[in-house]
Amino acid sequence: MRQIRFLIGSSLSLFLCAPIAAQAQIQEVTTAIQIRPDGRKISLGSLAFKQFQTGLKARKAGNYDQSIAAFQEAIRIYPAYAQAYYERGNTYLLTKAYDRAAADFSKVIELKPRDLLIDAYNNRGYIFNEYEKKYEQAIADFTQAIRLNPEYTRAIYNRALAYDRAGKKEPALEGYTRTLQLDPNYVDAYNNRGIVYLEQKNYVPALKDFETALKLRPEYALAHYNRGLAYAYQQKYDQAMASYNRAIDLDPTYVEAYHNRGFIYNDIRKDYKAALADFNQALKLNPDYLNAYYNRGLTYYNQQQYKEAAADFSKVVSSNAEDADARYYRGDSYYHLSEFDSAITDFQAVLKIVPDDGWSYYWLANLYSLKKQPKQALEALGQAIKLNPDFKKDAPQEPALVFIRNLPEFKKLVK
Repeated sequence: MRQIRFLIGSSLSLFLCAPIAAQAQIQEVTTAIQIRPDGRKISLGSLAFKQFQTGLKARKAGNYDQSIAAFQEAIRIYPAYAQAYYERGNTYLLTKAYDRAAADFSKVIELKPRDLLIDAYNNRGYIFNEYEKKYEQAIADFTQAIRLNPEYTRAIYNRALAYDRAGKKEPALEGYTRTLQLDPNYVDAYNNRGIVYLEQKNYVPALKDFETALKLRPEYALAHYNRGLAYAYQQKYDQAMASYNRAIDLDPTYVEAYHNRGFIYNDIRKDYKAALADFNQALKLNPDYLNAYYNRGLTYYNQQQYKEAAADFSKVVSSNAEDADARYYRGDSYYHLSEFDSAITDFQAVLKIVPDDGWSYYWLANLYSLKKQPKQALEALGQAIKLNPDFKKDAPQEPALVFIRNLPEFKKLVK
């Protein structure tokens, strides 16, 4: 029943487009002229451009409020100033004002400036993809950027990532591959394509992609971690352990690497002390990490520390009452702690989730027998044997079933 609870990582690159040189954009507003009542001509373009430059300088100095105010003034002077909208949108991104940033990029798209349109689609798609989790809208924006420039590598990669997150693995795979055709050194594309291969259980090409990513960037902790996954799924645990160790060396806060290394210590090497140390470290870094509670619970369980095991499985169940594995092992822990009613409740819950789980019926038979409830014990044992005939051999030697062993119904069941 135990589940392997590995975690697969993913990688993000900077999807934003760099600001376009300010001098080139003065052409956008040079024709904006206002004639005063006295006949004097005023260049709105010159006034707006000064504010635009002020905004760029303020942002470079880290003064984001001043930068936004300057871009706002440039827009007030010349409301069709697409570059000012674009750069204000980038500044809003730096302040995490994502709705405002998206609105500014939408305004750029509305104004349709040739030099900015592609990047505006890309950056708005970035917001949809990264912060708003609107993957279909992100895909649509990246597609527009690619339509305008079919070799726009960043947008091709970004769309692949959006497909990936939307669960559309084949177009994601195609997008990562196209990215690498255009840029063979695109490290994140190798990593993310490797993850898709992992999910498809294509371990050889997955491993090859992670290896290529590490050749290009040897200090890439995420690729070391994912290479560890590829090895672990192939049961090459020594190589997996080495990869997790390297990931942790490069990033001592790598929660998932501690967790997966702890899994190997617990399940494969039976080094429970080392496993506990890793799960404890993972939970120190992320106290809400349910998989670490689950696997630490298994480590306690394997050491017959049932009270501690039950506490960890309770953490998982409190967050997800439908977690059949956590309920099963908590029920088994309660059984060993002689908390029979709590154990019965858990095994009954497991059977609501997994109706054909023979082991839960078998332990219910034991529990009802210990509570001297022969009718319920025999009914549970009958279901267990129906699902797994091997219980016929186990039941006569099961100590907890001593209270029903001499009943004719029991003898008939195990005959």
